[in-house]
Amino acid sequence: MSTAYQRQQKILDCLSERESCSIQELSELLSVSTMTIHRDLDKLADDGAVVKVHGGAILRPTTAPATEYASACPMCQQIVREQLAFVLQFDDESSKQACCPHCGLMMLNMQNPTLILATDFLHGNKVNALQATYLIKADLKTCCSPAVIAFASTEDAERFQQGFGGEMMNFSEAKSFLSSTHAPPRNM
Repeated sequence: MSTAYQRQQKILDCLSERESCSIQELSELLSVSTMTIHRDLDKLADDGAVVKVHGGAILRPTTAPATEYASACPMCQQIVREQLAFVLQFDDESSKQACCPHCGLMMLNMQNPTLILATDFLHGNKVNALQATYLIKADLKTCCSPAVIAFASTEDAERFQQGFGGEMMNFSEAKSFLSSTHAPPRNM
């Protein structure tokens, strides 16, 4: 069995040979689960070596700054990764994109969008944020803390929770939880 470091080196080698690799390809190549590949790619993305894209990864070009790949989140200024993107659309047809459900749900305290979309963490599809299931405080490194990830189906969230822990919540529970944990002290 290979160590995380050895797997990550093999992932970088694979990406050096081709423009991109899918999570499924890497999983089969390295004989590990797709969740293991997700964790390895998260580490490599945090280190600045790769850019995670829907369903896989590409090497981060050394000639272009990371900001050319996505916009910055209006809440925390982190780069918006497609896998976690949270979109708020307004009556005037404008929209804002948060880096993750954590920031997107917090933005709802300051804005009143007409449409709210979350990105299904496993499949990359945009889903109605009001109907999504959220996993909060999973053992997963995302851009914000606590980690909040969205799933289109409760069953997918339950399966993910088995491997990564965390608390499952619906939209209103997740929004309320974040509002209460990020509220300013009452006696300042």
